[in-house]
Amino acid sequence: MARSERLKSPSRDRVGRGARVLAALGMLVVSLGACEKSIPGDRAVVVAVASPTDAAPPLVVSSPAPSAAPVAAECAHAEVGDAIASRLLPLGTAGYCIDRALTKTYGVDATYRMDMVCTTLLDGECEVYFRHGLQRLVAASYVSTAHPAITFRVLLSRFKEARGAQALLAARLDGFPDDKKPKAIGASIFIGTDTAYVCRGQHVAELRLESDDARFGPIDVAALNEAVSGVLTARIDERLK
Repeated sequence: MARSERLKSPSRDRVGRGARVLAALGMLVVSLGACEKSIPGDRAVVVAVASPTDAAPPLVVSSPAPSAAPVAAECAHAEVGDAIASRLLPLGTAGYCIDRALTKTYGVDATYRMDMVCTTLLDGECEVYFRHGLQRLVAASYVSTAHPAITFRVLLSRFKEARGAQALLAARLDGFPDDKKPKAIGASIFIGTDTAYVCRGQHVAELRLESDDARFGPIDVAALNEAVSGVLTARIDERLK
């Protein structure tokens, strides 16, 4: 499903700028714990992402603290499109708002039957989810009118037991090589280059940044994912407690 892997490598100049951005973020590596454990308190990140074009000014993404109550004005109109998911998914952050038209639900109290997830969404991976006791799945997308080529996809899964959620997360993390594994933020959040995960109780949220703009290089993707997915995962985690 990921498209950002097809992106071109950035120029030496953009790599230098991106490296300075990532260095400013610092390393927040915490040992892996159980999904039920809580995470550290609020955090705020401001990231200057290198622009895909030399003509355009840098994209500045401001990530408010996860506990901030007000919704950004640009997302005030947004709706999740599902009563259950609306209690778990935030409306958006940094100009990326959830798009109700792209929300789909499968399984218990959902729009679609669970078996339909195999043919319309998971593309051959449904058995992995079923093996761990999947009960309900929500597919959602966060989009930006300012950057229509970039989308943050979310799969929010609920399992019969917490161990099913833990097993899926472990399988996802094990799929990365050691030098590219998503870093742990507390015990329940993991942020990768273009992916992010939240595991708490019976739920797992999987986020992926997708881009259709080949000029948007890997350094840009990593910095933007850190800023946007970092806030989304923190807010989802708070709502799952």
